[in-house]
Amino acid sequence: MVFDVSTRSLMGKLEHRIVRPACRHLNCKTSSLSKYNRILERLMGIHKMEERLDEIIEAIVDDKSTPTQQAKMNGLDVQFVELQNCAERRCRTIIKLTIEFSPKVKLWHERVQA
Repeated sequence: MVFDVSTRSLMGKLEHRIVRPACRHLNCKTSSLSKYNRILERLMGIHKMEERLDEIIEAIVDDKSTPTQQAKMNGLDVQFVELQNCAERRCRTIIKLTIEFSPKVKLWHERVQA
């Protein structure tokens, strides 16, 4: 059996950094979902998203959209994603404390996370 391990790993120092995904503010298991929906509906009302989409849909003839209509729908989609992200940021605050950098703390933190 061949077991390939770097010297730094044997010494307890990680050679490769593990990058964790960014945390999400929204979680269906918490009470923040109803607040998210309220915020998103309010933002959609402010920006008149439903009315703008209805105008585009009514202008479409025989289920064939023009390139201009497609561009408008794509613009609405991009704006809707921005509204979703905004509502997600507002519905729940995640606090991350800043700690001064310390090589010893980093080493032990990496050992615990490994």
